[in-house]
Amino acid sequence: MLCSRAGSLLFAFCFLCLAAIAQPPTTARCGFAERVTPNLISKIHEGVQAVLRPTLPEFVESGDGRFRIHYATSGPDAVPNVDSDGNALPDYIDACFNALGRTWRAEVDTLGYLPPPADGSEGGSAALDVYVRDLSKAGPSGTSYYGVTSIEKLIGSVPIDRYTSWIELDNDYSEDNRDATGAMAYSTFGIDALNVTCAHEFHHTIQNGSYGLANTHLMFYELTSTWMELRVWPDVQDWTVYANALFENPERWPFSNVSPSTGYVWGWFGNILAEVDPSTMRLTWEKIALGSLPFKALVDVCLQRGSSFADVFCRHLPTMYRTGSRGAANTIIPDASALKEIRFYNNESAVPPSAISGGNIHAFETRAMRFLVPSINSADPVSVDVLLTWPNEIALVNGNSTTLLPYTVTVTSSPLPTDAVIAGTSWGLRVSPAEICSYFSGAQTRKPVSPYPQPISLSTTRRLYVPITDNMPGNNVTLTLMSSMTISITSAIATVELDGDLIVAPFDLPTDLSPGTYLVRVESKMSSMLMKIAVKR
Repeated sequence: MLCSRAGSLLFAFCFLCLAAIAQPPTTARCGFAERVTPNLISKIHEGVQAVLRPTLPEFVESGDGRFRIHYATSGPDAVPNVDSDGNALPDYIDACFNALGRTWRAEVDTLGYLPPPADGSEGGSAALDVYVRDLSKAGPSGTSYYGVTSIEKLIGSVPIDRYTSWIELDNDYSEDNRDATGAMAYSTFGIDALNVTCAHEFHHTIQNGSYGLANTHLMFYELTSTWMELRVWPDVQDWTVYANALFENPERWPFSNVSPSTGYVWGWFGNILAEVDPSTMRLTWEKIALGSLPFKALVDVCLQRGSSFADVFCRHLPTMYRTGSRGAANTIIPDASALKEIRFYNNESAVPPSAISGGNIHAFETRAMRFLVPSINSADPVSVDVLLTWPNEIALVNGNSTTLLPYTVTVTSSPLPTDAVIAGTSWGLRVSPAEICSYFSGAQTRKPVSPYPQPISLSTTRRLYVPITDNMPGNNVTLTLMSSMTISITSAIATVELDGDLIVAPFDLPTDLSPGTYLVRVESKMSSMLMKIAVKR
């Protein structure tokens, strides 16, 4: 696996200037897929060494035997020849050991991932081999790489292929490095770049050796490794250049796209999965190890943790909206105020009787649009921002990012009772078809989703919030709690309200309710629906 990442927004002022001219990842800069092609994998299965290890003159092994670093002090691959502590080892190699050690502690000891398997005596010992060399022109046609992780030997194939791996890191991550075209090789430099690359590449060795290489849905492999950068080194925001590429062109990067480069722009999404449950990501990898394809594993784990993946994605449309000038309210993406704001697919003024925007959308693609609607209080129009997605889990699981769903967004001066009310105007908004979920100007509408919090712990709170999609705040609905056999336990009339951005009805559950699975029925004049909840003490 070959990996390249760029960007940081929390360096000193000199770096901010450099980041401004860094090239965004308009094309995939990671060669991950090149080392897992069917041809290379076939050679490995035949017992042929598909990719030769680098040859470097020096090596040193960590005291715990986990890592062996190979390096040079002269020639084109030389590391900076500074030894400030006088331990006869270049400071850069000391920094490599520090980064790898912290990465192991975070990913294995804290997060609970299995360590990568030993490679026998390859590289001189059973330790994980790390080769430090110049990667500024190491990619195809002289492109740069931050790091490289290569699979080497097949160590198991039931229920999924697993391999030993070795890693390559750049020898200095200098801001003076250029690729073959003359462009800056890196956007994060020196030890900061080294640190996040260690976190990223090390997790690829864990994926390859301890959980398995599915050789499909590779987007999730890169998403996880990119999230490890945030998790292990939160102060180094190399991932932000890729995240900005998503916000600048959201239609290009649907979450359902299985290409490895898509994983880089969605790396921050690991924070959302951690909100579902801190162990969501690791549990997903444990299902992959049992033979489940990555997206199927992710969908199943979210469901087991009390919420469908579709619901999770829809609930966090506001997270994608709250960047840049709106970022202060973002509790999921770190330093969201420093990121780009999502680009609007269209921006138009609404003239009576209506304004309509339509198109076709991919599964789990995020699309943003803006309408200027006449105000009832001012000569200035109200700006209505709408984000929508098509949360099609079947397409996601099948790795299908090509199927399109036609949609229509209508803002109208003659709203129907079921239209969402645009505050400060006499206009309403509707999104169709029902498969689309959306967020707009502080309110969210979508298909019926799971009540929250889930599972609800009655030792913490009795209040359950039940999502409402066909009623507005102020309307009344009837909520009924039932056993899994649809036997009624208690009912209440609830007034629909806004909980932050969500249109919900509050439901206070009985304090003596036993742990288990229950049903909640929502009834109004227009509809009736059932939702499942999980209760614990």
